[in-house]
Amino acid sequence: MDRSWGARTNRARGQTAGRSGGRDGRGGSGLCRRQVQVWAAPPPGPPLASWARRSPRAPSGAPGAGKEKRRGGGERGWRRSGPPASVRTSLAITATHTAILEARPTRHVTAAPVTRPARPRPPVCLPSGPDPAPPITLLVRPRPVARPEGPPASTARFPRLRGSAALGVVAMAAVAAATRWQLLLVLSAAGLGVTLALQPPNILLLLMDDMGWGDLGVYGEPSRETPNLDQMAAEGMLFPNFYAANPLCSPSRAALLTGRLPIRTGFYTSNGHARNAYTPQEVVGGIPDSEHLLPELLRTAGYASKIVGKWHLGHRPQFHPLKHGFDEWFGSPNCHFGPYDNKARPNIPVYRDWEMVGRYYEEFPINLRTGEANLTQIYVQEALDFIKGQQAARRPFFLYWAVDATHAPVYASRPFLGSSQRGRYGDAVREIDAGIGRVLRLLQDLGVAENTFVFFTSDNGAALISAPKQGRHAWQQKAMCRGRGPSQHLGRVGILSASGSCPLQVSHQLGSIMDLFTTSLSVAGLEPPSDRAIDGLDLLPAMLQGRLMDRPIFYYRGNTLMAVTLGQYKAHFWTWTNSWEEFRQGVDFCPGQNISGVTTHTQEEHTKLPLIFHLGRDPGERYPLSVASTEYLDALHRITSVVQQHQETLVPGQPQLNVCNQAVMNWAPPGCEKLGKCLEPPESVPEKCSWPH
Repeated sequence: MDRSWGARTNRARGQTAGRSGGRDGRGGSGLCRRQVQVWAAPPPGPPLASWARRSPRAPSGAPGAGKEKRRGGGERGWRRSGPPASVRTSLAITATHTAILEARPTRHVTAAPVTRPARPRPPVCLPSGPDPAPPITLLVRPRPVARPEGPPASTARFPRLRGSAALGVVAMAAVAAATRWQLLLVLSAAGLGVTLALQPPNILLLLMDDMGWGDLGVYGEPSRETPNLDQMAAEGMLFPNFYAANPLCSPSRAALLTGRLPIRTGFYTSNGHARNAYTPQEVVGGIPDSEHLLPELLRTAGYASKIVGKWHLGHRPQFHPLKHGFDEWFGSPNCHFGPYDNKARPNIPVYRDWEMVGRYYEEFPINLRTGEANLTQIYVQEALDFIKGQQAARRPFFLYWAVDATHAPVYASRPFLGSSQRGRYGDAVREIDAGIGRVLRLLQDLGVAENTFVFFTSDNGAALISAPKQGRHAWQQKAMCRGRGPSQHLGRVGILSASGSCPLQVSHQLGSIMDLFTTSLSVAGLEPPSDRAIDGLDLLPAMLQGRLMDRPIFYYRGNTLMAVTLGQYKAHFWTWTNSWEEFRQGVDFCPGQNISGVTTHTQEEHTKLPLIFHLGRDPGERYPLSVASTEYLDALHRITSVVQQHQETLVPGQPQLNVCNQAVMNWAPPGCEKLGKCLEPPESVPEKCSWPH
């Protein structure tokens, strides 16, 4: 009988599982409690066990004990008693690195995991007492809540959630450190015949807007003004090598909800080379009906879903989020740009489900001078009410919380204005952090924290236009990463925190915002659509087993491939941008500048040979490899092969962002009659969009 829970879970998912060790802490059934362990393969040659058999050590305190260590220098001492602990560790780590490099294939096209030499699997976090999880001291100590009596749970609608094959999904479903699900998981893996009937995990996706890599305390922001998010990260898992799918809002959000590159879904423009393309009010297109969005698929597993905040995948009726799988919506279809005080043109509407309930800067005022607005507080309350309602109905939920307070022009409510050392932008970040703290406390109070899967990330990096709002504490002046919101340089979001697993862990898996699509489906016991290319990777093996899976990530601007990351290397194929003088003054996408990549501030075009960076040694992408080096040539060969295969099989979607028409703006959305906010649209004149827009 195969007692390896990892092997059984992976077989159910059609993935390759390594061999499991025993129960001594070195294999799949080992224990861990509030610790991070590095698992390394034994060094080449005779195993340590054979050394010990050939030359057993004298018992502690016995005559001659310790003499081997004193005279055991060099190889002769090793033959008798084995190398010292420090040497064994160094050899093990070196051997592991060598095995990984030797096993790394030279050609990769899909996101399928690579078969690697079997290694001991990281341990499962198990409770060693009644309740090993400490209270969240920076939030609120959870209060015990009496659950109402009800009928026993059923898995009739969720066949994959029966037995041990689906328990790997539930084991990650926790905001705080997981407890009983993982205990039951090990009991089942031990062959005790435990079969569970569980409600599918809830999924909470917290998506920020233009929030940068260095904006959280857990990533080194010196003022430490995000205690709730930092605590969430400390009790979960960080993914510092996590990237946006695109440097602009709309394409990145489309990639998140479809698991596909924007070039496949049509969220790009072919009007000009690598132009900035998103969905302002004049754009005619939006998310195509042919795309399967995450809430639409989760609905088949019984999930209730709600989007709170910014949609940005099209504002015309056919693109409405309730037509693409969501059950509820409170928020806006676009960015909260103007026309501000020009009432002759439509400000962005705010919707509750199908009907408009007001407009930005009008019924939902934002003071452009002071930055005061109560929208974040409203969005927090919407999240709380939805969670309470679904818990009362005993229905699993998917909540997509997409606030926009950190998108220029930034805003915060009065209690938070002036509270940050980082100016108005920092005020907005502090308010968001406090709101997330309220949501996490509610999950604890309702007793559903252990069965809720939480992700936190951003649609892209911070925009330079927000730098003046941060005063002298602007993170952009000090951060390691010089890539910004609308550029392909770096492209790293790096603020994903998946709560659960062994706490205080960091995964160095190369990840993409598209992975949240595939991972969420896996959590719910669902498979991604098989009739189309899916670029998102299921991250559960990285979370549950500590596996690292090889995969490429492609970065497009418009319909142009700008850069590729493969393993530790990133290649830039286009490198031109604006001048240093403009860049230092914050002249970026928002004032109308076209930026196609911030690799260099020399006015170059397509490079004859791509610039290649080693992200391990140079995470800021500042020092390209020498084109004459063997390392460069090897990396170029691998990357070129992957790009060629990708482009040979790529089927671009119909571009959705090419046509503009002022007649399709939000002149008279449904519900405007009740508010007296309907405006007369102009004559319809479709035309080619002029980018940058």
